[in-house]
Amino acid sequence: MFRELPKRSSTTLQLTTYLRLKGSTLSVTVRFDNCIERQAAGYAFELIRDFKADIIVGPTCNIPSISVGAITAYYNLPLYTWGFTTANELADTIRFPTCVVLTPNYLTLSLALLAVMDHFSWDAFAFIYSASEDAQKCPIFLADVQKAVFQNVNFSISNVIEMRNNSVSEMTDALQQISTQARIVVVCLNSPDNKRMFMLTAKDQNMLNDEYIYIFADLLDSGYKNANTGNRTIYVWQDMALPPDGRDQEALEAFTRTFMLSDVDNDGDSKSGLANFTQQVAKKTAELGIPCARCVNGQEWEMAQYATQLYDAMMVYAGVLNRTIPLNQNIRDGAYLFNRTKGIYPGALGDVIEAWDGSRIPYFIVTGVGRSAEPKRLISVQLDADVNVTLIPLYDPQNEIQFVFNGRPIPMTVPACGFTGSDCPVSFFNAYRGYVIAAICIAALLILSVAVVIIFALK
Repeated sequence: MFRELPKRSSTTLQLTTYLRLKGSTLSVTVRFDNCIERQAAGYAFELIRDFKADIIVGPTCNIPSISVGAITAYYNLPLYTWGFTTANELADTIRFPTCVVLTPNYLTLSLALLAVMDHFSWDAFAFIYSASEDAQKCPIFLADVQKAVFQNVNFSISNVIEMRNNSVSEMTDALQQISTQARIVVVCLNSPDNKRMFMLTAKDQNMLNDEYIYIFADLLDSGYKNANTGNRTIYVWQDMALPPDGRDQEALEAFTRTFMLSDVDNDGDSKSGLANFTQQVAKKTAELGIPCARCVNGQEWEMAQYATQLYDAMMVYAGVLNRTIPLNQNIRDGAYLFNRTKGIYPGALGDVIEAWDGSRIPYFIVTGVGRSAEPKRLISVQLDADVNVTLIPLYDPQNEIQFVFNGRPIPMTVPACGFTGSDCPVSFFNAYRGYVIAAICIAALLILSVAVVIIFALK
Protein backbone atom coordinates (compact mmCIF):
# COMPACT_ATOMS: atom_id res chain seq x y z
CA MET A 1 0.00 0.00 0.00
CA PHE A 2 1.30 3.41 -0.93
CA ARG A 3 0.59 7.08 -0.67
CA GLU A 4 0.03 8.73 -4.05
CA LEU A 5 2.52 11.60 -4.32
CA PRO A 6 2.25 14.67 -6.54
CA LYS A 7 5.75 14.04 -7.93
CA ARG A 8 6.28 11.44 -10.60
CA SER A 9 6.81 8.08 -8.87
CA SER A 10 9.05 5.23 -9.95
CA THR A 11 6.96 3.51 -12.59
CA THR A 12 7.76 0.01 -11.43
CA LEU A 13 5.89 0.64 -8.18
CA GLN A 14 2.60 1.06 -10.03
CA LEU A 15 2.56 -2.36 -11.71
CA THR A 16 1.98 -5.94 -10.74
CA THR A 17 5.35 -7.44 -11.50
CA TYR A 18 7.35 -10.56 -10.69
CA LEU A 19 10.58 -10.79 -8.77
CA ARG A 20 12.78 -13.85 -8.39
CA LEU A 21 14.10 -15.00 -5.05
CA LYS A 22 16.36 -18.04 -5.41
CA GLY A 23 13.95 -19.75 -7.79
CA SER A 24 10.76 -18.50 -6.10
CA THR A 25 8.27 -16.20 -7.82
CA LEU A 26 7.04 -13.15 -5.93
CA SER A 27 3.81 -11.55 -7.12
CA VAL A 28 3.29 -7.92 -6.13
CA THR A 29 -0.20 -6.39 -5.81
CA VAL A 30 -0.38 -2.62 -5.31
CA ARG A 31 -3.06 -0.65 -3.46
CA PHE A 32 -2.98 3.11 -2.83
CA ASP A 33 -4.29 4.04 0.63
CA ASN A 34 -3.32 7.75 0.33
CA CYS A 35 -2.53 7.83 4.06
CA ILE A 36 -6.21 7.34 4.94
CA GLU A 37 -6.53 5.02 7.94
CA ARG A 38 -9.83 3.32 7.09
CA GLN A 39 -8.72 2.81 3.50
CA ALA A 40 -5.48 1.19 4.63
CA ALA A 41 -7.31 -1.11 7.03
CA GLY A 42 -9.76 -2.15 4.32
CA TYR A 43 -6.98 -2.88 1.83
CA ALA A 44 -5.12 -4.90 4.46
CA PHE A 45 -8.14 -7.18 4.94
CA GLU A 46 -8.54 -7.46 1.16
CA LEU A 47 -4.90 -8.43 0.63
CA ILE A 48 -5.02 -11.02 3.40
CA ARG A 49 -8.46 -12.48 2.62
CA ASP A 50 -8.69 -12.27 -1.18
CA PHE A 51 -5.08 -12.30 -2.32
CA LYS A 52 -3.69 -14.58 0.42
CA ALA A 53 -0.78 -12.18 0.85
CA ASP A 54 2.40 -13.53 2.42
CA ILE A 55 3.53 -10.05 3.43
CA ILE A 56 2.20 -6.49 3.42
CA VAL A 57 4.72 -3.81 2.44
CA GLY A 58 3.30 -0.53 3.73
CA PRO A 59 1.41 1.60 4.63
CA THR A 60 3.66 4.61 4.21
CA CYS A 61 2.16 6.84 6.94
CA ASN A 62 2.08 6.60 10.73
CA ILE A 63 -1.61 6.36 11.62
CA PRO A 64 -2.54 3.84 8.89
CA SER A 65 0.57 1.79 9.77
CA ILE A 66 -0.54 1.49 13.39
CA SER A 67 -3.97 0.20 12.34
CA VAL A 68 -2.55 -2.23 9.79
CA GLY A 69 0.08 -3.27 12.34
CA ALA A 70 -2.67 -4.42 14.68
CA ILE A 71 -4.37 -6.33 11.84
CA THR A 72 -1.19 -8.13 10.77
CA ALA A 73 -0.42 -8.91 14.41
CA TYR A 74 -3.81 -10.63 14.66
CA TYR A 75 -3.15 -12.67 11.50
CA ASN A 76 0.55 -13.17 12.39
CA LEU A 77 1.55 -11.84 8.98
CA PRO A 78 4.80 -9.97 8.20
CA LEU A 79 4.42 -6.19 7.84
CA TYR A 80 7.17 -3.96 6.40
CA THR A 81 6.45 -0.24 6.72
CA TRP A 82 8.31 2.52 4.87
CA GLY A 83 7.92 6.04 3.46
CA PHE A 84 6.50 8.53 5.96
CA THR A 85 6.20 5.92 8.73
CA THR A 86 8.37 7.34 11.50
CA ALA A 87 6.47 6.64 14.75
CA ASN A 88 8.56 4.91 17.41
CA GLU A 89 5.29 3.39 18.63
CA LEU A 90 5.71 0.71 15.94
CA ALA A 91 8.83 -0.54 17.75
CA ASP A 92 6.58 -1.92 20.53
CA THR A 93 7.25 -5.62 19.95
CA ILE A 94 4.39 -6.74 22.20
CA ARG A 95 1.80 -4.69 20.37
CA PHE A 96 3.34 -5.12 16.89
CA PRO A 97 5.17 -8.48 16.94
CA THR A 98 5.37 -8.79 13.13
CA CYS A 99 6.23 -5.21 12.08
CA VAL A 100 9.60 -4.34 10.54
CA VAL A 101 10.20 -0.62 9.97
CA LEU A 102 12.34 0.49 7.03
CA THR A 103 12.42 4.16 7.98
CA PRO A 104 14.35 5.81 10.78
CA ASN A 105 12.10 6.90 13.62
CA TYR A 106 11.97 10.09 15.62
CA LEU A 107 13.35 8.45 18.75
CA THR A 108 16.63 7.67 17.00
CA LEU A 109 16.64 11.21 15.59
CA SER A 110 16.15 12.47 19.15
CA LEU A 111 19.09 10.40 20.38
CA ALA A 112 21.24 11.82 17.58
CA LEU A 113 20.12 15.32 18.56
CA LEU A 114 21.15 14.75 22.18
CA ALA A 115 24.53 13.43 21.01
CA VAL A 116 25.08 16.70 19.13
CA MET A 117 23.97 18.65 22.22
CA ASP A 118 26.43 16.74 24.38
CA HIS A 119 29.27 17.30 21.91
CA PHE A 120 28.93 21.07 22.20
CA SER A 121 28.22 20.97 25.99
CA TRP A 122 24.59 22.06 25.63
CA ASP A 123 22.22 20.56 28.18
CA ALA A 124 18.96 22.45 27.61
CA PHE A 125 17.05 23.68 24.58
CA ALA A 126 13.74 25.10 23.42
CA PHE A 127 11.60 23.19 20.93
CA ILE A 128 9.53 25.13 18.38
CA TYR A 129 7.31 23.31 15.91
CA SER A 130 4.47 23.82 13.48
CA ALA A 131 1.11 22.21 14.15
CA SER A 132 -0.29 23.08 10.74
CA GLU A 133 2.13 21.40 8.31
CA ASP A 134 1.95 17.63 8.90
CA ALA A 135 0.26 16.08 11.93
CA GLN A 136 2.30 12.89 11.44
CA LYS A 137 5.72 14.55 11.71
CA CYS A 138 6.54 17.32 14.20
CA PRO A 139 4.03 16.32 16.92
CA ILE A 140 5.43 12.77 16.82
CA PHE A 141 8.97 14.15 16.92
CA LEU A 142 8.05 16.18 20.00
CA ALA A 143 6.70 13.10 21.81
CA ASP A 144 9.84 11.11 21.03
CA VAL A 145 12.29 13.89 21.91
CA GLN A 146 10.51 14.30 25.25
CA LYS A 147 10.90 10.55 25.80
CA ALA A 148 14.60 10.71 24.95
CA VAL A 149 15.14 13.65 27.32
CA PHE A 150 13.23 11.84 30.09
CA GLN A 151 15.58 8.87 29.68
CA ASN A 152 18.67 11.12 29.72
CA VAL A 153 18.67 13.13 32.94
CA ASN A 154 21.55 15.34 31.79
CA PHE A 155 19.26 17.17 29.37
CA SER A 156 16.12 19.25 29.68
CA ILE A 157 13.67 21.07 27.42
CA SER A 158 13.34 24.64 28.65
CA ASN A 159 10.27 25.48 26.60
CA VAL A 160 7.96 23.93 23.99
CA ILE A 161 6.21 26.31 21.60
CA GLU A 162 3.52 25.15 19.17
CA MET A 163 2.90 27.55 16.30
CA ARG A 164 -0.75 27.40 15.28
CA ASN A 165 0.09 28.51 11.75
CA ASN A 166 3.13 29.52 9.75
CA SER A 167 2.63 33.27 9.81
CA VAL A 168 5.18 35.92 10.73
CA SER A 169 3.11 36.87 13.78
CA GLU A 170 3.10 33.29 15.11
CA MET A 171 6.84 32.96 14.53
CA THR A 172 7.45 36.31 16.21
CA ASP A 173 5.43 35.26 19.24
CA ALA A 174 7.27 31.92 19.48
CA LEU A 175 10.68 33.60 19.31
CA GLN A 176 9.73 36.20 21.91
CA GLN A 177 8.59 33.47 24.29
CA ILE A 178 11.84 31.52 24.11
CA SER A 179 14.09 34.61 24.22
CA THR A 180 14.07 34.66 28.03
CA GLN A 181 14.50 30.89 28.42
CA ALA A 182 16.81 29.45 25.75
CA ARG A 183 19.63 30.09 23.31
CA ILE A 184 19.81 26.59 21.82
CA VAL A 185 16.67 26.33 19.69
CA VAL A 186 15.47 23.13 17.99
CA VAL A 187 13.00 23.84 15.18
CA CYS A 188 10.73 21.39 13.35
CA LEU A 189 9.40 22.85 10.10
CA ASN A 190 8.83 20.87 6.90
CA SER A 191 8.60 23.56 4.23
CA PRO A 192 11.79 25.30 3.01
CA ASP A 193 9.75 28.50 2.58
CA ASN A 194 8.68 28.35 6.23
CA LYS A 195 12.26 27.75 7.37
CA ARG A 196 13.34 30.84 5.44
CA MET A 197 10.50 32.90 6.91
CA PHE A 198 11.40 31.71 10.42
CA MET A 199 15.06 32.71 10.12
CA LEU A 200 14.23 36.11 8.64
CA THR A 201 11.79 36.63 11.52
CA ALA A 202 14.59 35.76 13.96
CA LYS A 203 16.74 38.41 12.27
CA ASP A 204 13.97 40.98 12.53
CA GLN A 205 13.67 40.16 16.25
CA ASN A 206 17.42 40.73 16.77
CA MET A 207 17.86 37.06 17.69
CA LEU A 208 20.74 36.24 15.35
CA ASN A 209 23.62 37.28 17.59
CA ASP A 210 26.47 35.07 18.81
CA GLU A 211 24.36 33.70 21.68
CA TYR A 212 21.94 31.77 19.43
CA ILE A 213 22.09 28.55 17.40
CA TYR A 214 19.06 27.14 15.55
CA ILE A 215 18.93 23.41 14.80
CA PHE A 216 16.42 22.28 12.16
CA ALA A 217 15.90 18.56 12.78
CA ASP A 218 13.63 16.22 10.84
CA LEU A 219 13.55 12.88 9.06
CA LEU A 220 13.65 12.56 5.27
CA ASP A 221 14.68 16.20 5.08
CA SER A 222 16.94 17.44 2.29
CA GLY A 223 18.70 19.99 4.47
CA TYR A 224 19.59 23.32 2.87
CA LYS A 225 18.56 22.18 -0.59
CA ASN A 226 15.14 23.36 -1.67
CA ALA A 227 14.92 22.09 -5.25
CA ASN A 228 16.89 21.22 -8.35
CA THR A 229 16.09 22.84 -11.69
CA GLY A 230 18.25 21.52 -14.50
CA ASN A 231 21.87 22.04 -13.48
CA ARG A 232 20.98 24.60 -10.82
CA THR A 233 20.36 23.93 -7.14
CA ILE A 234 17.91 26.16 -5.27
CA TYR A 235 18.82 26.61 -1.61
CA VAL A 236 16.53 27.26 1.32
CA TRP A 237 17.64 30.90 1.68
CA GLN A 238 16.63 31.72 -1.90
CA ASP A 239 13.17 33.19 -2.42
CA MET A 240 11.10 31.20 -4.93
CA ALA A 241 8.22 33.70 -4.97
CA LEU A 242 7.47 36.06 -7.83
CA PRO A 243 8.37 38.79 -7.35
CA PRO A 244 11.13 37.89 -4.83
CA ASP A 245 11.42 39.87 -1.60
CA GLY A 246 15.08 40.80 -2.17
CA ARG A 247 16.22 39.37 1.17
CA ASP A 248 18.24 36.37 -0.05
CA GLN A 249 21.53 37.74 1.32
CA GLU A 250 19.95 38.41 4.71
CA ALA A 251 18.50 34.90 4.71
CA LEU A 252 21.88 33.38 3.82
CA GLU A 253 23.51 35.23 6.70
CA ALA A 254 20.76 33.97 9.00
CA PHE A 255 21.26 30.35 7.95
CA THR A 256 24.98 30.58 8.77
CA ARG A 257 23.76 30.40 12.39
CA THR A 258 21.94 27.11 11.88
CA PHE A 259 22.49 23.36 11.71
CA MET A 260 20.44 20.83 9.77
CA LEU A 261 20.11 17.35 11.31
CA SER A 262 18.62 14.65 9.07
CA ASP A 263 19.01 11.07 7.89
CA VAL A 264 19.35 12.32 4.29
CA ASP A 265 22.94 12.91 3.19
CA ASN A 266 21.96 14.93 0.14
CA ASP A 267 25.33 15.90 -1.29
CA GLY A 268 24.17 16.23 -4.91
CA ASP A 269 27.25 14.37 -6.18
CA SER A 270 26.63 12.73 -9.56
CA LYS A 271 28.79 9.82 -8.39
CA SER A 272 26.88 9.33 -5.16
CA GLY A 273 24.92 6.20 -4.30
CA LEU A 274 21.62 8.04 -4.74
CA ALA A 275 22.53 9.23 -8.24
CA ASN A 276 23.65 5.74 -9.25
CA PHE A 277 20.49 4.16 -7.84
CA THR A 278 18.36 6.69 -9.74
CA GLN A 279 20.09 5.69 -12.96
CA GLN A 280 19.43 2.02 -12.23
CA VAL A 281 15.71 2.70 -11.65
CA ALA A 282 15.53 4.49 -15.01
CA LYS A 283 17.36 1.62 -16.71
CA LYS A 284 15.13 -1.08 -15.19
CA THR A 285 12.04 0.92 -16.10
CA ALA A 286 13.16 0.98 -19.71
CA GLU A 287 14.00 -2.76 -19.66
CA LEU A 288 10.44 -3.55 -18.58
CA GLY A 289 9.23 -2.05 -21.84
CA ILE A 290 7.48 0.86 -20.16
CA PRO A 291 7.40 3.90 -22.50
CA CYS A 292 9.34 6.56 -20.63
CA ALA A 293 11.65 8.63 -22.84
CA ARG A 294 12.24 11.04 -19.98
CA CYS A 295 13.55 8.19 -17.80
CA VAL A 296 16.08 7.20 -20.45
CA ASN A 297 17.15 10.72 -21.32
CA GLY A 298 17.11 11.93 -17.73
CA GLN A 299 14.97 14.95 -18.58
CA GLU A 300 12.26 16.29 -16.25
CA TRP A 301 12.23 13.00 -14.40
CA GLU A 302 12.80 12.41 -10.73
CA MET A 303 12.77 9.13 -8.86
CA ALA A 304 10.22 8.88 -6.04
CA GLN A 305 11.72 10.21 -2.82
CA TYR A 306 11.32 6.95 -0.90
CA ALA A 307 12.04 4.44 -3.66
CA THR A 308 15.28 3.50 -1.90
CA GLN A 309 13.32 2.39 1.16
CA LEU A 310 11.06 0.17 -0.93
CA TYR A 311 14.15 -1.42 -2.45
CA ASP A 312 15.59 -1.90 1.05
CA ALA A 313 12.34 -3.51 2.21
CA MET A 314 12.51 -6.11 -0.55
CA MET A 315 16.19 -6.81 0.15
CA VAL A 316 15.58 -7.32 3.87
CA TYR A 317 12.57 -9.55 3.14
CA ALA A 318 14.61 -11.54 0.62
CA GLY A 319 17.41 -11.98 3.13
CA VAL A 320 15.04 -13.26 5.81
CA LEU A 321 13.29 -15.61 3.35
CA ASN A 322 16.62 -16.97 2.16
CA ARG A 323 17.24 -18.10 5.74
CA THR A 324 13.70 -19.35 6.25
CA ILE A 325 12.82 -21.35 3.11
CA PRO A 326 15.66 -23.92 3.44
CA LEU A 327 14.37 -24.74 6.93
CA ASN A 328 10.87 -25.50 5.56
CA GLN A 329 9.40 -22.87 7.87
CA ASN A 330 6.12 -21.13 7.13
CA ILE A 331 6.98 -17.88 5.33
CA ARG A 332 3.65 -16.38 6.44
CA ASP A 333 4.64 -16.77 10.11
CA GLY A 334 5.21 -13.11 10.88
CA ALA A 335 6.54 -13.66 14.40
CA TYR A 336 9.05 -16.27 13.20
CA LEU A 337 10.38 -13.98 10.46
CA PHE A 338 10.40 -10.97 12.79
CA ASN A 339 12.57 -12.75 15.36
CA ARG A 340 15.13 -13.51 12.64
CA THR A 341 15.25 -10.05 11.10
CA LYS A 342 17.92 -8.42 13.28
CA GLY A 343 21.05 -8.01 11.19
CA ILE A 344 22.77 -6.18 8.34
CA TYR A 345 21.48 -6.29 4.75
CA PRO A 346 22.66 -4.76 1.46
CA GLY A 347 20.55 -1.72 0.62
CA ALA A 348 20.13 0.85 -2.12
CA LEU A 349 22.55 3.35 -0.59
CA GLY A 350 24.55 1.12 1.73
CA ASP A 351 24.02 -1.38 4.51
CA VAL A 352 20.58 -1.61 6.12
CA ILE A 353 20.84 -2.34 9.85
CA GLU A 354 17.73 -3.73 11.56
CA ALA A 355 17.59 -3.85 15.36
CA TRP A 356 16.05 -6.55 17.54
CA ASP A 357 12.78 -4.59 17.83
CA GLY A 358 12.29 -4.33 14.06
CA SER A 359 13.36 -0.70 13.85
CA ARG A 360 15.91 0.55 11.36
CA ILE A 361 19.21 1.84 12.71
CA PRO A 362 19.91 5.01 10.76
CA TYR A 363 22.86 7.19 9.91
CA PHE A 364 22.40 10.89 10.58
CA ILE A 365 24.27 13.86 9.19
CA VAL A 366 24.68 17.37 10.62
CA THR A 367 25.23 20.05 8.00
CA GLY A 368 25.88 23.76 8.19
CA VAL A 369 26.46 26.58 5.75
CA GLY A 370 29.19 29.19 5.45
CA ARG A 371 29.22 32.63 3.90
CA SER A 372 30.33 31.02 0.64
CA ALA A 373 26.71 29.89 0.26
CA GLU A 374 27.64 26.20 0.09
CA PRO A 375 26.30 23.60 2.55
CA LYS A 376 29.00 21.63 4.34
CA ARG A 377 28.94 18.30 6.16
CA LEU A 378 29.94 18.80 9.80
CA ILE A 379 29.18 15.67 11.82
CA SER A 380 27.98 12.13 11.23
CA VAL A 381 26.00 10.37 13.94
CA GLN A 382 25.84 6.59 13.78
CA LEU A 383 23.83 4.12 15.83
CA ASP A 384 24.42 0.39 16.10
CA ALA A 385 21.93 -2.48 16.40
CA ASP A 386 21.82 -1.94 20.18
CA VAL A 387 21.10 1.79 19.66
CA ASN A 388 24.48 2.95 20.98
CA VAL A 389 25.30 6.39 19.54
CA THR A 390 28.66 7.35 18.02
CA LEU A 391 29.34 10.94 16.96
CA ILE A 392 32.07 11.52 14.37
CA PRO A 393 33.21 15.11 13.63
CA LEU A 394 34.05 15.57 9.95
CA TYR A 395 36.54 18.37 10.60
CA ASP A 396 39.76 19.06 12.49
CA PRO A 397 38.74 19.64 16.15
CA GLN A 398 41.31 22.45 16.39
CA ASN A 399 39.45 24.24 13.61
CA GLU A 400 35.99 23.77 15.11
CA ILE A 401 35.14 27.43 15.74
CA GLN A 402 36.18 28.48 12.26
CA PHE A 403 34.68 25.55 10.33
CA VAL A 404 31.52 24.82 12.31
CA PHE A 405 30.61 28.25 13.69
CA ASN A 406 32.11 30.41 10.92
CA GLY A 407 34.62 32.01 13.27
CA ARG A 408 32.06 32.96 15.91
CA PRO A 409 32.17 31.83 19.56
CA ILE A 410 30.32 28.63 20.43
CA PRO A 411 26.92 29.53 21.91
CA MET A 412 26.30 28.51 25.51
CA THR A 413 23.19 26.95 27.01
CA VAL A 414 22.91 29.99 29.28
CA PRO A 415 24.64 33.21 28.13
CA ALA A 416 27.37 34.63 30.35
CA CYS A 417 25.07 37.41 31.53
CA GLY A 418 21.91 35.28 31.63
CA PHE A 419 18.94 35.33 29.31
CA THR A 420 18.02 38.92 30.16
CA GLY A 421 21.60 40.20 30.40
CA SER A 422 21.20 41.11 34.08
CA ASP A 423 23.35 38.39 35.66
CA CYS A 424 26.81 39.84 35.00
CA PRO A 425 28.60 41.61 37.91
CA VAL A 426 27.93 45.34 37.80
CA SER A 427 30.96 47.66 37.85
CA PHE A 428 31.50 49.85 40.94
CA PHE A 429 30.69 52.98 38.96
CA ASN A 430 27.43 51.58 37.57
CA ALA A 431 26.41 50.19 40.95
CA TYR A 432 27.07 53.43 42.88
CA ARG A 433 26.80 55.93 40.08
CA GLY A 434 24.67 58.38 42.08
CA TYR A 435 26.99 58.38 45.08
CA VAL A 436 30.07 58.70 42.89
CA ILE A 437 28.64 61.68 41.02
CA ALA A 438 27.55 63.32 44.28
CA ALA A 439 31.00 62.80 45.80
CA ILE A 440 32.67 64.29 42.74
CA CYS A 441 30.39 67.31 42.90
CA ILE A 442 31.06 67.83 46.63
CA ALA A 443 34.79 67.49 46.09
CA ALA A 444 34.65 70.00 43.25
CA LEU A 445 32.74 72.46 45.44
CA LEU A 446 35.27 72.05 48.25
CA ILE A 447 38.15 72.66 45.89
CA LEU A 448 36.40 75.72 44.46
CA SER A 449 35.70 77.05 47.97
CA VAL A 450 39.31 76.63 49.05
CA ALA A 451 40.48 78.35 45.88
CA VAL A 452 38.16 81.32 46.53
CA VAL A 453 39.38 81.63 50.16
CA ILE A 454 43.01 81.60 49.05
CA ILE A 455 42.37 84.27 46.41
CA PHE A 456 40.69 86.61 48.94
CA ALA A 457 43.46 86.00 51.48
CA LEU A 458 46.12 87.01 48.97
CA LYS A 459 44.28 90.24 48.25
